[in-house]
Amino acid sequence: MRAWRAFMLCATLLFSAHGTSTESSDPEEDLTEGLGIAVLWAALKAQAPAANVELSLDPETVPYGNGPDFCPLASEDDWGHFVTMSELGGAGVDFEETFLVQYYRSDGQLDGSFPVPLSSFFDNCDSPESNRLEPNGALCGEICHRDSINGRARVEYIFNGVDDSGNPVNVTGSAELLPFEPPPP
Repeated sequence: MRAWRAFMLCATLLFSAHGTSTESSDPEEDLTEGLGIAVLWAALKAQAPAANVELSLDPETVPYGNGPDFCPLASEDDWGHFVTMSELGGAGVDFEETFLVQYYRSDGQLDGSFPVPLSSFFDNCDSPESNRLEPNGALCGEICHRDSINGRARVEYIFNGVDDSGNPVNVTGSAELLPFEPPPP
């Protein structure tokens, strides 16, 4: 967005330098102004940093029954892990208000897809209860999955947003959900 504001300011200054009208009677002058704006926009866009977002899940292989270690209300039959998104490219990201949690069975078939409010999920790190990932910042939170999803083998998280330069940002990560293993006799 900052690049767009800078572009608009420069374009306004360029046009105001040629009078109050953006049209001239000289087609060559109009072409020169148009090319100047295109070159200016390309230069501003090239200088703007692009977001580089990494998603980490801890643990990536989630043991059955570890939910209480992550979520205070989780039962001993739940899965839980810590999710962190870090921005490493120097550009902030505004994520959509919800992200998708998708569950897959052991045969790879999609078993369910659920939208989750982003602001209620990321409740600590740099931006509590926000859908904004600051430049070189981090968003993190704990998530638990109920034992009622027995038979599901993998969970996938999908986040979509736009960085400060207007580039789309799509972040995906997944974790394996280990099945219940009864104790040996």
